[in-house]
Amino acid sequence: MYNNILKICKGYKVIGIYLLTSMAMIDVNKLEALKTKIETLNKFHQVEILKILSKNLCKLNENKSGIFINMSFLEEDVVEELTKYVDYIDDQNETFQTIEYQKDEFKNTLTVESIENYASLTN
Repeated sequence: MYNNILKICKGYKVIGIYLLTSMAMIDVNKLEALKTKIETLNKFHQVEILKILSKNLCKLNENKSGIFINMSFLEEDVVEELTKYVDYIDDQNETFQTIEYQKDEFKNTLTVESIENYASLTN
């Protein structure tokens, strides 16, 4: 029986992922975690996930609601590639947030120094 459903709608937006527990060669918890991460990705990254699946000749089922992927039939190397891509996205977001924080800190420091320098010049 199906636990969850992965639908990539015609706009390639992931709605859900389905898993068959009876055929799971890969840890179901790992697939569930991957499913959850994919569902939260933006459209661009979900399209990239679909490209990875297509490149690896994964069976995609399409109907008027979108594209369905049965993750329990994915080979372990495909799941590993998807996991690496999702981890890369997480690292990229973390790095971006760090850089934005540092940029704001530099901006604040330069603003304070500029005000102090202006104040010293006017005195």
